[in-house]
Amino acid sequence: MHIPKAGNRLRRLSAFLCLSLAGRLATADTARIEYPSVHVALRALLSRRDIKIEVRDRWTIIQDAAGQIWTFVPIDHPAYPTVMRQRIFRSADGAIHSDMAALCEAEKMPCDKVMEILRQRNRETAAELKFRETQTEALAP
Repeated sequence: MHIPKAGNRLRRLSAFLCLSLAGRLATADTARIEYPSVHVALRALLSRRDIKIEVRDRWTIIQDAAGQIWTFVPIDHPAYPTVMRQRIFRSADGAIHSDMAALCEAEKMPCDKVMEILRQRNRETAAELKFRETQTEALAP
């Protein structure tokens, strides 16, 4: 599924936010959404004081204090309701990783398309993180 320009902007925003959060890395654990439903996730996140909320092209993007980025699809999207969470973390060996998880409560086909977008975004973010890390290492004295 091709996402129009709004999706491309979201992908760039997500990658930018993840890269800008490299100083606040989450710890690695299972890559899953810890809420039982999309609506519960949204309500729980909105009740917190440690979040920043942005609505971009009708997509709701919430960044929490741990550096996780939560993206909720718009109500008119075929995969509604869906939430995606992206985070970066440093593994025990010091390498920086990105992982994503999603909870899609729509029909199978739109969910499958969103999951493919999720996998592609994760590959792009991982490649960007790896590139940035090698650039930083090359500049180190």
